[in-house]
Amino acid sequence: MKIIKVGCATDNGKELKKNHFGDAKFYDIYEISEENIEFCKRINNPKYEEDEEEEEGHSGNPEKAKGITKPLKKEGVKMMIGYQIGPNIVNMRKNFVPAVSRSLNIEKTLVNAQKIIKKVEEEWDNGENRKHIIIKEEES
Repeated sequence: MKIIKVGCATDNGKELKKNHFGDAKFYDIYEISEENIEFCKRINNPKYEEDEEEEEGHSGNPEKAKGITKPLKKEGVKMMIGYQIGPNIVNMRKNFVPAVSRSLNIEKTLVNAQKIIKKVEEEWDNGENRKHIIIKEEES
């Protein structure tokens, strides 16, 4: 059974952040397999308060990407899930499989992500040449 750790960009734990992945207050970490979804922990976005203090955001800033990458890598995250992913996707895909969900609902997104675990593993194996994945909203 393949298990991967995913980081979901969120402000409330129920929905993905509507803005870019790097704009979320938190990253909720889950372990998912084809059979199971388990919440692991919530980590704060270390760059969130810095963005709030500045009038203009950090979209595409490599320093912002590094600041977000470090805690996610420490947790063993392979896939980052957001509703939108900004220009830093170029930097982030060096360390993660970026995924864009067509649903804001985290629970639905994770259920749909379970269906594409093999695709995520294949993309992970591409190293720095990873491409982003779309997590489609399936019909119930």
